[in-house]
Amino acid sequence: MNDSGATHCGEAILEIKGIQPNNTRYGHNNSKINPADRRARDVVNEYRRKFKKLDLICPDVVGDGSTGIVGPFEAAQSLFIGGQVIPLVVGAFGEVNKDFAKMLRTLAKLASSGEDGMSISPLRNLDKKGGLLRSCIISSEEQLELLL
Repeated sequence: MNDSGATHCGEAILEIKGIQPNNTRYGHNNSKINPADRRARDVVNEYRRKFKKLDLICPDVVGDGSTGIVGPFEAAQSLFIGGQVIPLVVGAFGEVNKDFAKMLRTLAKLASSGEDGMSISPLRNLDKKGGLLRSCIISSEEQLELLL
């Protein structure tokens, strides 16, 4: 890790999920939380349960969880970036969860500030309002929609 705080690097668990257009995922009140964020929350909870279940394999070593002692698998999960799995969810209609949108923005910043980004002509940078960074974000979103 860089002590300056300018960068944040480490290990992460990423889970990529897609959502099918059905009532299970879209048959809820979507005004408060979009289906991609709802599915992302479910993925985090699924992993939390999986790690707790792994800790229960050896209850004589780590206990059964009733004493509040965190087992080795659950403790190891907190060492990853974000302290948990990072769900990357794409909805059936192109929507993405907050973590996926944040990752796309971060990658677009890296792409636009790198050597390849500097070699693109200024005229091309201004094709879309906002310059090269905005172009990278729009390009990644368009490519994501094509994959769907």
